[in-house]
Amino acid sequence: MNITEYLTDDVKAEVYNARMMLKQDYSIMNADEAVYKYVGMNSVRPFTAIIHPEDLESFYEAVGKLDQGIQHLLVRLMADNGHYRSMYAVMQHYVRKPDGERCIGMELLDVMQVHDKYDQMQSCLQKYRKFMTLSTDIYFEYFYEERIVNIYEYVNGLAEVLLSKKIDELYEKICQSGEYSDRQRQEFTVLYDSLTKAADNIELKIDGALFGMGNCRLKLKGGILYCEDRKIMMVALMNRLDTAEAAEDEKYYTQSYAIDAATSVYNKRAISELAVDVVAEAGENRLYVIMMDLDDFKLLNDTYGHLAGDEILAKVAEIIKSIIGPRGYVGRFGGDEFFVITDRVKTDEELTYALKTIRKHIAWNCRKIIPDMIITTSIGIAKYPEDGRTYEELFKIADKCLYIAKAKGKNRFILYDPKVHKDVEMSDTPGRFGTAGLVGDSYQICTAACKVITAVRKDGIPGLGDNLDNIRRLFDLDGITIYVGQDYLRAYTSGKYDNPLAKADFLKSPQVDSFFDENGVFCVNKILTVRERCPEVYDALTSQGDSGFIMVRSLLLEQGAEPVAIAFEIFGRKRKWSDNEKAMLMMIARTIMEILTGNRDGR
Repeated sequence: MNITEYLTDDVKAEVYNARMMLKQDYSIMNADEAVYKYVGMNSVRPFTAIIHPEDLESFYEAVGKLDQGIQHLLVRLMADNGHYRSMYAVMQHYVRKPDGERCIGMELLDVMQVHDKYDQMQSCLQKYRKFMTLSTDIYFEYFYEERIVNIYEYVNGLAEVLLSKKIDELYEKICQSGEYSDRQRQEFTVLYDSLTKAADNIELKIDGALFGMGNCRLKLKGGILYCEDRKIMMVALMNRLDTAEAAEDEKYYTQSYAIDAATSVYNKRAISELAVDVVAEAGENRLYVIMMDLDDFKLLNDTYGHLAGDEILAKVAEIIKSIIGPRGYVGRFGGDEFFVITDRVKTDEELTYALKTIRKHIAWNCRKIIPDMIITTSIGIAKYPEDGRTYEELFKIADKCLYIAKAKGKNRFILYDPKVHKDVEMSDTPGRFGTAGLVGDSYQICTAACKVITAVRKDGIPGLGDNLDNIRRLFDLDGITIYVGQDYLRAYTSGKYDNPLAKADFLKSPQVDSFFDENGVFCVNKILTVRERCPEVYDALTSQGDSGFIMVRSLLLEQGAEPVAIAFEIFGRKRKWSDNEKAMLMMIARTIMEILTGNRDGR
């Protein structure tokens, strides 16, 4: 097959050795950041919907042979812009322990870029070997699994090993013998703790004699390399210092006592001091200040014990560090709260993909530890310089957005928007996150719901007037529609519709019945999720601009009662429904239906 026609330069994300997990229905369960960037909004669709139709047969054939072992195939995959690229895919069955869930693991490589990428890598390899040969730097590696330290320098393009030893052998030689001074033992202990406790972004000074490098002072600066949410190795540069440099004090946040013992990220004091410095030096460069909090962590500790909780925290910290990488710094504020400041994330879109990947990877990897509980994350974000120019200003806004994320139902991230979030008040309840909702919302919503019920009981649909408009405002909705009768004709509208449906007769289709739960509720956060499941619903609702909705309809109709359905809709933007919002909208809709149909049992 000639694939030249699929070679396009407008794909915004490169896919090199990207990984993903598919459920048995082929929906994407978890993926690398590169996958989410490549497929964009298509990530909510089944994988089979973004494969080129001519390649589906080959894909299904490979799936059918997975029990025989790993399968390899070429498949054209749709990018976010609707164009296809040819991918080399490696597929295998994956059974997630300990819950035994069966998935399809896939590795993807963009075929049309692999040739150019190979040439680039060869060129880079030669270039960096030349740089390393010209440099006076000494190179340091520590492998976490093997616990081996390698120190070497480059001479004539080749590595000359100066030391290769187990870290524990070095510790025994240096710290448990009388061969070295107290200062030398203390300096090596700091290095040992930093390596074995997986401290990131090490920067310290150490005596070269500890590594057989004579009477000199060395400055060591390095960071961790990750692969698939696991730390693989610490890499660092070592430089010989002159007398003046050797006498300078190290920064606080580079020492081993700056690291949180349970998670190996910066502790609260260290990340705060580091963040103050990063903000002060930012100038006009973009920064994001991010607060993260695990949802219902107390319930996890109470149910599964603190040892399981500690294991979850360590894994979460590792995932955040792995995905943020060199783009920023990660710290723990205490409990299940994490703080991130990024100085190398340039756009909201890039940040969104990174945070989506973090949330997905946390849910996926923590299920391996506790299979009976899905670990979700709430996140609040402030942006420099738009939202503030000091660490204190940015922290308060990020903290406020985290509060809003919790109040809106958890398991989401909120990027501060002054038009939407400026007037939100924090709760007076002790503790930073207050109660379950935004202050005043519950009372206002109940009051508004009572007015709707009174109006419709008194005057029927004509009595709704401003009352449904108030419900729309309180629930952050763009439209509310009531459909009545055997053909579900539009009987009332609140909100501005550019191309409103005259009727919702797709509700008569038996195929649609399966989308409503036992309470008669059909909830969609992203309209693309119904494109393959029910094209009729997708085409109808997108024609009037819907990007998400909650639809409630009659469950059982008494003889002679008319069918009723009420749709709560979002146009052209993202909106995630919390369980509380779904429950309250369902109760409002049910009461209206009861009055309109005369059905006393509300069904």
